[in-house]
Amino acid sequence: MTARIVGGLSFLTLMSCGRLVTECGGTSLNISRLTQIQRAAFTSNTQASLIIPNPLDATGNIGIQSMDSSLINSLSAIFLPNLSTVGRLENNFLKIRINSINDSPEILATPNSNGQYAFPITDIHYGETMAYHSMNAIQSYVEALGFQTNKARPLFVMVNATGSTNNPEEVNAFYSHNYFDTTAPRTLKIYGDTAFSPRQDRDIYWHEFGHYLLESLTSDRGVDFAGDSGAMFSEGAAIHECIADYGAESLSGRGYLGRWIARNFSGFAAGQPLRSAEDKNDELNNFSKVATFDATTKNLDRYRIGEWCTRVLWDIRRQIVKENSDEGRFYADRMIFAAASLLKRDTSVTSLRGALLEADEQLNCGIHSESVKNAFESRGFSSDIPNLDLPLKLKASIVWLRDEQGQLTREFSISFTLTNPNSDRARNVRLILESTDARISPVVYQQSYGDLGSGKTVTVGGNGSLPIDYSVVGSVAPNQNYQGAHFNLRIKSENAPDAVIPGVL
Repeated sequence: MTARIVGGLSFLTLMSCGRLVTECGGTSLNISRLTQIQRAAFTSNTQASLIIPNPLDATGNIGIQSMDSSLINSLSAIFLPNLSTVGRLENNFLKIRINSINDSPEILATPNSNGQYAFPITDIHYGETMAYHSMNAIQSYVEALGFQTNKARPLFVMVNATGSTNNPEEVNAFYSHNYFDTTAPRTLKIYGDTAFSPRQDRDIYWHEFGHYLLESLTSDRGVDFAGDSGAMFSEGAAIHECIADYGAESLSGRGYLGRWIARNFSGFAAGQPLRSAEDKNDELNNFSKVATFDATTKNLDRYRIGEWCTRVLWDIRRQIVKENSDEGRFYADRMIFAAASLLKRDTSVTSLRGALLEADEQLNCGIHSESVKNAFESRGFSSDIPNLDLPLKLKASIVWLRDEQGQLTREFSISFTLTNPNSDRARNVRLILESTDARISPVVYQQSYGDLGSGKTVTVGGNGSLPIDYSVVGSVAPNQNYQGAHFNLRIKSENAPDAVIPGVL
C-alpha cells in the first residue's frame, strides 16, 4: 500500500487487534516525547516555577484566588527549552513582552539569583514565564506530531497589552496574523489585569496558538479571509475558534477551557468553563440551533458554531481514544490537524467534514470514516440536504457611508432584503460583492448569514433590521468620476442556485 501526503505527513495507520499501528514507511510518532509534552513533564534542569495550568484547575478549588497563600503548594518545576538569549524569555521565533513589541529590555523578566524564573503569580513576570512555557510547549507538541509551523515572521506575545480600551479590567486575547502587512510580525495580545487574569492561564495561550497554527497549516491561504477583511460573521471564523479550542482541550486532555478566565464574566458560575467540548444538555449540541439565521443575530456568532464544532471533533477523538487508550489521542490530533491543513480560503463546516474524511482516508485508510460521519450527523449536521430549485431573492439599494464627523466617504455599502423562496432551508447563505469595474474595489467582500429557513428573510439597513455593518462594503478610486461604475452582487448558498444582481453607481 502506498502512502499519500496530507499536511506534510506520510503515514497510514490501520487497526490491528484494537490498536492503531503504522503500516507505511516514514518516521513513527515519538509517543514518549508527545506524552512528555502533554504532561508538561519538564522537571529536569528546572528553570521556572508555575501553577499548571491555572490556580483553579491545579487545585480543584473553584473558589481559589490568585492571592491565596496556599498556591505555593501547587507550584510545578518547569524546564524552559529553546531559549536563545541569555536572561530573556525569547528565541528566534517567540518573543515575550509585557505591554508592546517595543518594550524596553529593562522591564522584562530576567532570572533571579539562583537562575530561575520564579515569581509570585500576581507578578507581571509570572505572566511572561507562563506565556513562554505555554507557547513553546504547544509548538513543540505540534512539531512532534510531524507538522511544520510558519516561522517566517516572529511571534510577539504581550501579556498585559496596551491599546485596546485602556481599561485594565477588560479581559480578552487577540491573535493577529497580519495578512495585509507582510512586514509586520505575528502578534498575540493578552488583556486584563484582574484577579483572574488570562495571562495566568495556560488555556488562553494554547487557544490563541491554535489560530496561528491553523494559518500555518493552511499556508496562510485565509481560512477566514472574509472575516480578516471585515466580515461580521463567517463559518470560517467559527472553524478558526473550533480548531483553536480543540487544540487546547485535546493537549490538556480536559475537554474544556477557560474555567479561570470565566470568573471575570457575568453569567458563569465559579468553576464553569468558558467553553466545553464535552457533552452538555444545551442547544449547542445541535447544528440547527447554532446555525439557523434569526433577526436577533444570536446565531451570527463564531463562538456558538465553534463550540458546536469542537464537540464534533471531540466525539471523533473520543472514538479513536476508545480504540487505543494509550496513543489514540495523538493519532486523533494528527488526523484533525491534517484535515485542517486541507481547508481552503473562506472555508465552511461542509468543507471541514470533507477534509476530515480525506485526511482519514490518507492517514488511516478511511477506518474512521463512519465515526466522522456519525459525529456530524449526531449533532444535527447532515450532508444529505435537498438541492433547492430557486435562487434566493435580493432587493438592494446603495448606501454611501459617512465618517465619524458625518462627512460622506468614498465607500459604499448595500441595504437589502434577502429572502429564501424555497420550501426548504438554504445552507450557508452568503452575499458577495464582485467588482466588474476598475474604479470599484471590494473592501468587505463577503458577509455570511448562516442557514436561512423556508420563506425567511434577512434585512440589513433601515429601520428594524440588522445594522449596515452586516453588509458588504466597496470603495471607489479617489480623484475619479465613479458615476456609472458597475459591480455585481452574488448570493451563494450550498444548496441553492447562485443569483447574480448587477449594480451601478
